This record gives sequence, C-alpha cells and structure tokens, in this order.
Amino acid sequence: LPRVAGILQRDRLIGQLDASEDKKLILILGQAAQGKTTLAAAYASRSAVPSSWISLSREDSDPANLFYLVLQSLQQAIDGIDLSSLRDCPTIGLGPRAKLPLYRYWINSIFEHIRSPVRIVLDGLDQMLPTSTGFLRTLLHDSPPHIRFLLISRTSPPLDLSRFRLDGDLLTIDNSQLAFTLDETEQYFKNIQHLPLDRKSIREIHKMTEGWPGGLTLLSESLRRFSHEGKAEKLPAVCKESFKAEVFEYFKEQVFSSQPERIRRFLIYSSILEIVEPGIAKELTG
Repeated sequence: LPRVAGILQRDRLIGQLDASEDKKLILILGQAAQGKTTLAAAYASRSAVPSSWISLSREDSDPANLFYLVLQSLQQAIDGIDLSSLRDCPTIGLGPRAKLPLYRYWINSIFEHIRSPVRIVLDGLDQMLPTSTGFLRTLLHDSPPHIRFLLISRTSPPLDLSRFRLDGDLLTIDNSQLAFTLDETEQYFKNIQHLPLDRKSIREIHKMTEGWPGGLTLLSESLRRFSHEGKAEKLPAVCKESFKAEVFEYFKEQVFSSQPERIRRFLIYSSILEIVEPGIAKELTG
C-alpha cells in the first residue's frame, strides 16, 4: 500500500467507506490530484480486511500481465498462502471464443486457494486499454462473495456495474465528495501546512480552488513563498496569478500531455469557443 503519513484525515469519507466494508465493490472516481489514491490507501491501511494493491499502467492491459499482477499482489497481501504453482497457468487461448473460459479458469484457480475476505485495489483503471475489459469484467463478476474490490479511476470504467448497483453492492465516491469542504480546507492549512490564515482567507481559497486537493497543495506552496517574501498581509490575493500559472502547468503535464494526439488537437481548436456546442465544434475541428 502507498504510505499515507502527514495527510488530512478524511473522517467524513472514511466513515462512508467503513459503513460499506462488506460491499463487493467500491468505486472512487475523480479528476487528477483529487485525493483518490490517498483516501483509498488511508482506508485500506486501517481496515481489518487485507488489501492487495495494484497500480496500473497501459502495459498492464494485456490480460495475461494483469492475471500475474493480481496473483503477485495477493501473494504479498495474504500471510501464509502459496500461489507459486499458478505461475504456470496457460496464457494462450484458442481464439476469441476461448478467452472467457480461459479467464474463468485463471480466476477459479486463484480463488480456490483463498477462503477468507480480501480486497483487491486496482488504482489507475483509466489507464487500461480495451484489451483488458474482458478479464476485468470476469474478475469482478466471477470472483466469490468474500473477494471485494476497490477501483480507482479518473473516468467511469467501461465495465457494466449495474448488477452491483441493483444489488446494493456498490458504493461510489465521486469528484464532488472528494473535494474538501470549507472546514476541511481550514484544517488542511492549519494542521498540515501550518499556515496561519484567517477564516476570510480560507473562504476565498476554498472558493478559488473549489476544494480541489491538488489545487490546495499548489496554492499552499505559493502562499508559503509569498509569506517568506514578507507579503503575508496580502494573502491570498497576492498569489492568485502565480496559482493560475501553476495549475495550468500541472494540467498541461499531468492531463493534457497524456491524451492521444487527436484529443489534444480537438482541445486546442475548441478552446477558442466560449461555449462548446457539438455542431460548431465538429464544424471547427472536423
């Protein structure tokens, strides 16, 4: 699990997660730097149910790679279990129709060894390519009831979760819930960043950042820098422009640059529009 020292304890959200401990599936869905991984790690580190943690990348989209990652993470998470024999599971099917039975075979081979509850955390689900969808769907739907999942993603995963939703077996924590409240923003600057700000400044900061945790971190660095320059009495107004520039750089590097070239081009072309209307956008961008 990622280490989570020196963070603001999100009691409001941890309470929701604790109350949903027995649900099959928890989905944490939010934009970049919205505190998704931090929240999940804080929850998993205090839970009595052991968690196997997988940080995903595009290279893990191959079903065989994903199978071995799940195998390895469970081996590390559960004391006294030996899954080494499963490393020799066949990884080549006989064609498209053979894939689903093969995935079921892999999954049954793993979970026949695991009798007690365990949580599998898949962090970065938005990184996965369509080639992984079949295995992920089978993993969620064919695993036994005592195997639970926590999915972390920037975008809604291309998986049919309606069964879990209808059964009351799904908790979703979204972007709006992940955002810091005004009180959490005040606690963050006081207890974590140790910046003495009055309530009026906190309220202005919260409005400027909309409670976005990544924005609060960027803004705190600007505040600290300007404070050292003797401009503390003008905070936070003095660092607004600096904050905007840092946010722009962050999204350019962490979000925009990771998009396919066609999406980057569309975003640049459509950025001149005050209101993006589909017909006009199509005419403009082709």
